[in-house]
Amino acid sequence: MSFKKGILVIFLQYMVVAFCKHHQHSLLTDKAALLAFRMAIKSDPNSVFSNWNEASDVCNFTKVKCDWWHHRVVTLMLGRTGICGRLSPSITNLTGVRNLFPSDNNLYGSIPPELASLRHVQRLWLDGNNLESGIPESLSLLSNLFAIRLGTNNLTGTIPASIFSNCTALKYVDLSENSLTAKIPAEIGIPPDIWFISLYTNYLAGNIPVTLSNLSNLYLSDVENNFLAGELPSKTVEKLQELGVLHLSLNNIVSHDSNTNLEPFFTSLTKCPSLTHLELTVMANHSKYCKPLKSHAIELVKQPFEWDSSHIGTDYSLTLLDLSRNNLVGGIPPTLGNLSQLFFLSLNNNQLSGAIPPEIGHYKYLNKLDLSYNRLTGRIPQEISGLGEIRIFLNLSHNFLQGNLPLEISKMESVQELDLSANNLSGNIFPQLSNCIAVTLINVSHNCLEGQLPKSLGVAKWVMNAGTGNTEIIDNMGNSTGNMLTGSIGYIAPGELIKLGLLCTQEALSTRPSTLDADDDLDRLKRYIDGGDKTATFASCLGMSSSTVISNSDLCYK
Repeated sequence: MSFKKGILVIFLQYMVVAFCKHHQHSLLTDKAALLAFRMAIKSDPNSVFSNWNEASDVCNFTKVKCDWWHHRVVTLMLGRTGICGRLSPSITNLTGVRNLFPSDNNLYGSIPPELASLRHVQRLWLDGNNLESGIPESLSLLSNLFAIRLGTNNLTGTIPASIFSNCTALKYVDLSENSLTAKIPAEIGIPPDIWFISLYTNYLAGNIPVTLSNLSNLYLSDVENNFLAGELPSKTVEKLQELGVLHLSLNNIVSHDSNTNLEPFFTSLTKCPSLTHLELTVMANHSKYCKPLKSHAIELVKQPFEWDSSHIGTDYSLTLLDLSRNNLVGGIPPTLGNLSQLFFLSLNNNQLSGAIPPEIGHYKYLNKLDLSYNRLTGRIPQEISGLGEIRIFLNLSHNFLQGNLPLEISKMESVQELDLSANNLSGNIFPQLSNCIAVTLINVSHNCLEGQLPKSLGVAKWVMNAGTGNTEIIDNMGNSTGNMLTGSIGYIAPGELIKLGLLCTQEALSTRPSTLDADDDLDRLKRYIDGGDKTATFASCLGMSSSTVISNSDLCYK
C-alpha cells in the first residue's frame, strides 16, 4: 500500500514540475515575442516600453495584462500611445492573447497573415494606423473573434467572405475609411449576433446584400460614401427591428419605381421602432480618382418626388433625420412634428415649397434645424418659439419667406448661429433679439429689412463668427442689397472682428478685407465709418482702402 502511495507522490511531483516548466516556457515565449515587437518600433514618445526589458517580469510590462491561472499574456493595451513603427509578425507568437489593442497609433506595413495563429483572440483592434495591403484571408481562422476593427488605415483589395462564414462569433465589424473595393460579400449575413457594421468611406460597389436581413440583432449599419447601387433596401430594413442607426448617404442608391418613389422605404422604416439616426443625404460633386471624405452621392430621387406624409412622422424615437440634397418636392409634412425626439433635422437643398408647418415648434430637444435652399413661402410661424432649446443653428436662408421677423425668435436664448438671409423678410429688427445671449453669428442679408441695428448685440454678432486666426470672408450680414439698416457700428474691440462682411458693398471677394488685427487700424476705421475723419488711412493688414468702406451716412440705400 505504501509502495502505491510513493508512486502516486512521485507522479504528482513530476506533473507539478512539468506544469510549472510548461508555463514558465509559455511566459518566456510571450516575453520574447513582446521584446521582438518592441524592436520594430521606431518611436515611443510616451515611454511605454521603458520597462520592457529582460530584467522585468513580462506580466509587469506596461500595457500588458497576464492571466495568472494560465500564466499567459492575454491582453496588450497599446491603443493611443503614439508608438510608430512596423507591425512586427512577432506579435503572432502571443498564442494565448485574447485582446489585441494597438489601435490609434502610427503602425505601418501589412497585417501579418500569421495572426491566424492567435486562435484565442476575441478582440482585434488595429484601427487608426497606417497599415496597407489587403485583409489577410487567414483571419478567417480566428474562430473565437467577435470584434474586429481595421478602420482608418490604407487597406486595399476585397473583403474576405470567409471571415464572415467562419468567424460566426462576430458581433462588431469596422472596416471603414480604407480603400476596399468590389462588393460587400453576401456572407456578411451569416454571423447571427452581429450588431455593428461600419464600412463607410471605401470604394465598395454593387447592391447592399439582402442577407443583411438575417441579422436580427443589427443596431448600426453605416455604408455611406461608397459606390453602392441598386434600390433602397426596403425589404431588408423592415426585418431589422433592432436597427437604431442607418447611414446610406453618398452612394449611387436610388428610390423605387425607376427612382421616383420613396414611400416603400419610409414604410419599411415604420418596422424599426428603435431607429434614432437616418442619413440619406446627397452631395453633387464626385471624384472617381481621389477619395475625399463624403464625395459621392446617394440619389434618392432623380426626378422631383413628392413624399408621402403618412409614414415620415411615425418613427417616434428618431433623433437625427438628414434628407438634404435630394430632389424632394411638395410641402414639409406636418407629421414631421410627431418626431418629438429629434435633435437634428436637415432638409436643405431640395425643392420643398409651401409654408413652414407650425408643427415645427414641437421639437423641444432640437439642436440643429436646416431648411435652407428650398422654395418655402409664407411667414416664419410663431410656433417657432417652441424651439427655445435650439443650441447650434437655425438656417432658413435662401427661400421665399416673407413678413416680419417673428418676435418669438428672441426666445432662442441658446442658439449660436441664426441665418435668415436671402428671403423677402421686411420690417424692423426688434431690440429683443439681444435676448439670444449665446448667438455668435446672425445673417439677415438680402432681405427688405430697415431701421436700427440693435446696439445691445454689438456689430460683431452681425458680421462674424468670433475665432482667432480665421480670415475667411462671409456674406454681408447686416447691410446687404435690399436692406435699409441704420445705426452706429459701435465699439470694436481689437481682434473682435475676424470675418468682415458688413462694410464691403462693391468689391469682389478677393479684394474684400481679410482681418482686423491692429488696435490703431481699428480706431481709424471707426473714425472713418462714423464720418468724422475722411483722411483716415488703413494699413495693408486690413486688406482694404477707403473705397471699400462706406460711412454711416451711406448705410441707407436701395
